[in-house]
Amino acid sequence: TPGRSQHLVRLPATTKRLRLDIKGDHPLQFTAIKATHLGQIQLLHQLLQHQPSGLPGFIGLLVKKGVHQAKIDLLAPIRSGLEAGYRIWAARFDSLDQEDLAAIGRQIEDFAYRPLISIVMPTYNSDPDYLAAALDSVLAQAYSNWELCIADDCSPEPAGKAVLRRYAEKDRRIKLTFRTENGNISAATNSAIDLAEGEFTALMDHDDLLPAHALYRLVLELQDHPEADILYSSEDKIDEAGERWGPYFKQDWNYDLFLGQNLVSHLGVYRTALLKKIGGFQLGYEGSQDYDLAIRALEATRHDKVRRIPDVLYHWRVFSTSGSFSTTQQGRALATARQALVDHERRCHSREVEVREAENTPIFHLVSHPLPSPLPKISLIASQPFASPSQQQALARLQRDSDHPALELLWARRPGQTPPADPTDDAPHKALSLTETASPSVALNSLAAAATGDYLCFLSPAAELVERNWLTSLLAQAHRPGIGAVGSRLLDHRDRVYFSGYCLDEDALLTAPFRGAERGDAGYNGWLCLPRNVSSLSLDCLLIRKDLFIECGGFDASAFPDGLADADLCLRLWQAGLRVLWTPESSLKLTDRDSHPLRPALCDVDLSVESRKLFSQRWRKEIADNRFFNPFLTLHGEGLDYACPPRIARPWQAYKS
Repeated sequence: TPGRSQHLVRLPATTKRLRLDIKGDHPLQFTAIKATHLGQIQLLHQLLQHQPSGLPGFIGLLVKKGVHQAKIDLLAPIRSGLEAGYRIWAARFDSLDQEDLAAIGRQIEDFAYRPLISIVMPTYNSDPDYLAAALDSVLAQAYSNWELCIADDCSPEPAGKAVLRRYAEKDRRIKLTFRTENGNISAATNSAIDLAEGEFTALMDHDDLLPAHALYRLVLELQDHPEADILYSSEDKIDEAGERWGPYFKQDWNYDLFLGQNLVSHLGVYRTALLKKIGGFQLGYEGSQDYDLAIRALEATRHDKVRRIPDVLYHWRVFSTSGSFSTTQQGRALATARQALVDHERRCHSREVEVREAENTPIFHLVSHPLPSPLPKISLIASQPFASPSQQQALARLQRDSDHPALELLWARRPGQTPPADPTDDAPHKALSLTETASPSVALNSLAAAATGDYLCFLSPAAELVERNWLTSLLAQAHRPGIGAVGSRLLDHRDRVYFSGYCLDEDALLTAPFRGAERGDAGYNGWLCLPRNVSSLSLDCLLIRKDLFIECGGFDASAFPDGLADADLCLRLWQAGLRVLWTPESSLKLTDRDSHPLRPALCDVDLSVESRKLFSQRWRKEIADNRFFNPFLTLHGEGLDYACPPRIARPWQAYKS
């Protein structure tokens, strides 16, 4: 079919000629081929179209560096275009018509479990129009077993109160209380919670909107997981004109990402008994009261009772003249959020931590976890076990220049091979003689068995230091309770992100999001600047306790002799109830193109049909769930974009007539 294809390609500056090779049996005819050089602003426009979530971080970086406001204004039409792209996507894949609503109604009739949902809403001098729109969005819910509990915080303006009384007269499910003295958002929300009689409580602000299927999707999730105590969904924003923008398609429960941002946020739903058990909102944490509430609620339940709903179930009203405590007094809001994290560590682990702003994204948080004392011995193991002499020397230099004092270095040696002489380095080395036929997985298991360290760090011979504290940063995370393995941010020779954790993929088995992103890029909603849980790490850098490695059986060399053994190990750690964590606080650079073609040792290799089939069968459920990626986002490419179509069907589809 005649048409136009457009691609964004980065070519080396020395490129002089291009050749187009056509593969396939179908004849093609070209009327025109055109290559256009892009200027910096045009390039920025194209890149942000591929990764729209990078815009807030980019603008934040400009502001932090003091770039003139005019340069930010220059980006306004770019942002407008990106928001238009989301609106087009949402109109096609995230909008409901009457046929959808009818199908949802039929599915609700089949629900065996129909709990009462209490929506709690604090109000104060609410804009009458926005308040009415918020109330209308609740009245329009497809799931009807709800109550709306509203506490007005002694508003001096009468217009909002009049709206509340009018709606309460219209629907008996709306319950009101008018506080006689002004407190704050926490006190007002607690007053609303006092009215709640539902089994679950959903939090809603007085000017935001719920889509018509919000409570239906919540109760649908509870059909399969009635034991859940905390539920949350994806969310987006809505402007003065009612246009949707800025979606956050959230991943499944990710505790370590939660320590950097309020992953629950909107739509946040709690078992009412749990809320009342912890005393509701805690006064003094205004601006981050929702975050503090989520932290304390999590402490009172189990992580496996937290459920994520991937759909956008909340439209958060944000525009130039809107203002909540968290936006108008952001400094205090950030301080209370970080105090809530300090309190959490004190209560749960009886230790003091420092919480600071994340790199390039001051609205997010980094918890500095303490190192164990005394420092344990760590064994560095070449992840390409039969390292060449030059690779051995490179690893020895890294061993020498790292800040951790107790290190040993191990690699495998083929028969007759002698270790290189390096008179400048007297750090301990160990070479293990193995047969020529030993597979990489067998060799790594043998090296791990011979190691004398308390921790094993599998490391690429191509790794070079970015900062001396790369290993102690990993150790601070690996030492924490519940952590199975930790990996570094890996940069390529261009100083761009090469590895930030693996996602599972039904087609490619493993994909590496954000590959090629700039080092200072915050990533999708801060994912590149915050420690977070991932499905799998790469053996280019993987730190694990030796006793844990042995307990888990090491690498499965019989099933995965040359590839996927590291991913298989990480998934077995998850299966054992341990978390796998990637952290940007530790960085290494992979620069040796000859000895290491910039690919993980046991993942990005040509895999046998047998290995692929066995991995797919063993981890079928985990691949299908893909817990650390939202089905409304694409899995492929350097950035993230909206999946067209989404990778999950609408749950009410089968009920359409």
